[in-house]
Amino acid sequence: MRQILILIYLFLHIGFSQEYQVGDQLTLEHQNSPLPTCANSEGEIFLRDYNGNLNGGQYFVTMINTFTSWCTYCQQEIPPVNQLYEEQFENGFRVISFGRQWYAPYSCDEWAGLGATYPLIDDDSLMAWSWFGLGYVPQNIILDHNMVVRYSAVGYNHSEVESLVVQYLNELPSVSTASKNNLPERINISPIFPNPFNPVASLQLNLHKRTDVQLIVRDISGKKVDSNLYENMASGSHTIRWNSGYHSSGIYFFEISMENASQIRKGILIK
Repeated sequence: MRQILILIYLFLHIGFSQEYQVGDQLTLEHQNSPLPTCANSEGEIFLRDYNGNLNGGQYFVTMINTFTSWCTYCQQEIPPVNQLYEEQFENGFRVISFGRQWYAPYSCDEWAGLGATYPLIDDDSLMAWSWFGLGYVPQNIILDHNMVVRYSAVGYNHSEVESLVVQYLNELPSVSTASKNNLPERINISPIFPNPFNPVASLQLNLHKRTDVQLIVRDISGKKVDSNLYENMASGSHTIRWNSGYHSSGIYFFEISMENASQIRKGILIK
């Protein structure tokens, strides 16, 4: 019996022994693992979509946090994390939150209702939790645009996390924030109207010269849900409209780009 217990212990230890440390890069296997969303996004998301070398040059800083539905401290973390997420979204900051032990007392949707607008992942299988250690909650991990762990800590220190996020965002390759500071001289874009919208969102842009204009619409997770290219648009004022169609209620980001300039507007779809 003693030998059996030792074997079980060794098996469990080996099974959960992988734990990324600061400086480690996530394996391609883990970046390609489907993460099932349960709120604020639809279907599955993949960490590879946040890797600038794999997604076509879109560079992000990604924070992963883990929580259980009974964790009071995890709940207290929601407002400051969500505020940082919305403030830095346009600069390339993303948050993915891995939850487990639902209905004790909150479901996934109820947790989102506490103020979390970033994607929530159902990780009751402990798949992703085992990547970063099965320790105390909450745990917060920050990944750079190459999927390298730059920070990992149990608990939440807002001033520390905010400072590091700004630092890592400033390290992003320049193409991720091309010409943002000079943007008003090249392209002027109105806020989304109406906002909230249902089903059509509109925005007005003023062009200083004839150019191609691309619209990319992303959901709250940063996943592209639609795109359209307007070729050879003349200078002057134009209105671009997006019909939400079958897309569900939620927050959407509208990126308008031309040449090396881009700008993002946020809209809320309520059906």
